[in-house]
Amino acid sequence: TGTLNGLGHTIKNISFVYSSEGYKGQNYLGYSGGLFSYAGDCTFKNLCMENVELFGWNSAPLFYRSSGVVNVDNVYIHSTFTSTAMRNAGGLFAFCFSGQVSVSNSIIISENLTLNNNVKLNNGAICGRLNGVFSVKNTYIISDGDICSKQSDYHNKPEAANSLSILYSDYEEFETERSN
Repeated sequence: TGTLNGLGHTIKNISFVYSSEGYKGQNYLGYSGGLFSYAGDCTFKNLCMENVELFGWNSAPLFYRSSGVVNVDNVYIHSTFTSTAMRNAGGLFAFCFSGQVSVSNSIIISENLTLNNNVKLNNGAICGRLNGVFSVKNTYIISDGDICSKQSDYHNKPEAANSLSILYSDYEEFETERSN
C-alpha cells in the first residue's frame, strides 16, 4: 500500500531472473518478480526504468502480482525479454490476480516478447496474466506482441483488458508516428 513517487528518477541496467536452467552460468531459482513482488492498493508514478532484462518465469519490471487497486501514472519502462522459457511475464507487471490495475500517461516498450513463440505462454507487452480488471489510457505501447496474453484459462481473462492506447509493433513505427 502507499505511493512510490520516483520523482522522475531513472533505474537502469537491472535484470529480473527466474530459471531452473540457470542464467549466464549461474543457478538462480525462484520467482523473479520485479522491483516489488506484490502490489495492492497503491500508486506508482513519475518513474523511469531503462535497460530492464527479463529472463524466465513470472518476470516483470515493476511488480509480479497485484490485487486491490493499483494505479500506474507517468512511467517509462523499456524492457527486453531474453529467454525462450518466458512464462507469465509482462512488460509492466506479470499477474493481475484480482482487483484493478490502471495505467495512464506512460510509455511501455517490451522487446522480443514473441521470442521462440513466447506469446503462447501467457506473456504480454504490459501484463502476462490477467484475472482482474485492467485499463490503459493515454499510453504508448511498443511491442511485437499483444498488450496482455490472449490465452484464456482459469487465471487469465484477456477480455477484462480495456485499452484506450496505441500499440506499435516496433520503436521505429512509434517514432515515425510521433514525428508526424
